[in-house]
Amino acid sequence: MTNDASPEAAAASGDAARYRALVESAPDGIVEVDSGGCIVLINAETRRMFGYENGELLGQPVGTLIPERFRQAHLGHQAGYARSPTLRPMGSGLELVGQRKDGSEFPVEISLSPTQGGGDVFAMAIIRDISERKRAEAALRESDERFRLIVNDVRDYAIFMLDPDGRIASWNIGAQLITGYTAEECAGWPCTELYPRAAIDQGVPAHELTLAAAEGRSEFEGVRVRKDGTEYLASGVVTALRGERGNLRGFSCVLRDITERRRIQDERERLRIVAEAEHERERIGMDLHDGIIQSIYAVGLNLEAAADDVTRDPPEAQARIDQAIDRLNDVIRDIRSYIFELRPTRFTGEIRESLANLAQEFRVNSLIDTTIEIAPELPPLGNERGLAIFHVALEALANARKHSHATAVTIALTSVAGTLRLEVRDNGVGFDTSVRYADDHNGLRNMAERARAAGGALSVESTPGGGATVRVETPSGDKLTC
Repeated sequence: MTNDASPEAAAASGDAARYRALVESAPDGIVEVDSGGCIVLINAETRRMFGYENGELLGQPVGTLIPERFRQAHLGHQAGYARSPTLRPMGSGLELVGQRKDGSEFPVEISLSPTQGGGDVFAMAIIRDISERKRAEAALRESDERFRLIVNDVRDYAIFMLDPDGRIASWNIGAQLITGYTAEECAGWPCTELYPRAAIDQGVPAHELTLAAAEGRSEFEGVRVRKDGTEYLASGVVTALRGERGNLRGFSCVLRDITERRRIQDERERLRIVAEAEHERERIGMDLHDGIIQSIYAVGLNLEAAADDVTRDPPEAQARIDQAIDRLNDVIRDIRSYIFELRPTRFTGEIRESLANLAQEFRVNSLIDTTIEIAPELPPLGNERGLAIFHVALEALANARKHSHATAVTIALTSVAGTLRLEVRDNGVGFDTSVRYADDHNGLRNMAERARAAGGALSVESTPGGGATVRVETPSGDKLTC
């Protein structure tokens, strides 16, 4: 007769072995406690976590694993769980702390599950060391706090958040100083409260948010309104904020009051224009004195000599009179050119019309054959860019009249491969572009500045005797301003 175990006993023994192997290899700590609160099972991860050797904790009260100051309260929780054992997290809403063998403490997360065996009720605890998570959470809180303090203390910029519907969700001190509204006043307001009526009617606020949502961000420059009703010029950027799945969480807005900066820029521009005008008046005065007045004086001398020759030498008198007439025609042409410079054609707000008017007036006043070539279709061109391009053409024509001795000039405006191109070509004497001219020759410098104002660049092509071409190329289309 053999003592072999029954198949049922063997199967049970196998299940127990597999259970122990599973518990031992679990990535979390596992502790099983009997109804008296003593440890009956503990796995390798728990021993590693708490610093104990194999067998040290078996039979010990589970309170050994928690700090002394919590053990009394733990006995009460243990009794309560024994009366109503259920699957649940331990200490829900509490900060749980484990204690290692060396007395050091660390944060833990514990889940409890009741088990039964041999007529007794056991509690199985799954324990996870959350020290790294706590450190990460603390670092994140500290980073968030630093960021919040930085944002809130910025005074030169309004920094605020909008929800997905465009309502104000946060508001820093800079926003309060710029607009006059406190965070309490404007919380929950639609951002349209910060815009003038005209901008709202034009759909500017909605456009800025829609563009930011579609492209990630939108830059703006336009008028806003303070609490007291006064308007100011603002520039900034709206950025769409999205969650991990790409869902729109809201918008951040960084805004700066640039009213004073723009006023200073405008004043500098005004003073520059005044200085240039004064310089031009002085130049024209010198040209009138050294050119036209001297020419008229020479005509007078020729006429006086012709008067003396009328009876003595009629052919000589006739030649002097013809020469005087030619000089007078030159003087008249110069006077008409000066009139063109002193009272130039104005920009009408439409580049085609303005260039056509400019060509016509230049042709009449300079007596230079002037043609204009404008592409039938051009990209949209705002007033600021159009004005800058118009002034380049005006300056190029003035230079052609003064220096080129041209008999023909062409103004061409075309659009090529997304680039708007202005060319002013003449058939004059040309010049060597490698030569650096004196600083008082402002024409090329002024045209280069105007080209930059149009968002483009200036280039000049010329050779001695080969005429000259002034070219401005700028990207087609306009940046939205509001």
